[in-house]
Amino acid sequence: MSETTNQRTRNWAFVIYPGDSAPDDWLDILKNLNTRGFVSPLHTDTNPDDSDKKPHRHVLLTFEGKKSLNQVKEIADSLGGTIPIYVQSKTGYARYLIHMDNPEKNQYNASDVIALGGADYLEAVSTTNDLDKTISEMEQWCDDNGVFSYASLCAFARKNRPNWTRALRYRCTVHMRAYLQSRQWEIKEGISYNWESLGDEEKADSDSNSPGGELGTSDDLEESV
Repeated sequence: MSETTNQRTRNWAFVIYPGDSAPDDWLDILKNLNTRGFVSPLHTDTNPDDSDKKPHRHVLLTFEGKKSLNQVKEIADSLGGTIPIYVQSKTGYARYLIHMDNPEKNQYNASDVIALGGADYLEAVSTTNDLDKTISEMEQWCDDNGVFSYASLCAFARKNRPNWTRALRYRCTVHMRAYLQSRQWEIKEGISYNWESLGDEEKADSDSNSPGGELGTSDDLEESV
């Protein structure tokens, strides 16, 4: 038996074809599993030869206990789906559902992802880099608009930027309150810095002391079926 056949893991994925091999009640079948997971928006992609792929949806299931290929295959078969694959990175595959890290592919909206069993898609795809970007966006917006009130920032985020709201409530409240208080104090004291100029000077100094050479890069992770 192959390694995949013997593999028991919590995270599995497969593809279904609504309007083709999938039954009309495919979503009800998935919901009745009472298992956490996600279903991608309907993908309408193209092959390398520019021919159209059959419209399909990716299904990612996260079980509470480990499941074998045969156990998950029963579910996939009931949906007319492909042979399941075990998922090494749940975050990576969740991001692939909308091609988040694959700009060369068709892009899809996170709001069109179907969550199963109470799973939270935005939480599943969040990375440290995403949080850093979100915090930078909030700091820049406060600077550009002269906002020093944490409540005003929260009110704007609640109405216009759901990802900011999530970050403020669960990840970076202390940081943003400290940032706003510090900026307000600087304005009150008449303190001003030319950070762009300072950054250029530090970069020039760093370059002059650098031994040279280039940093290596790693290939982007792309999980597909």
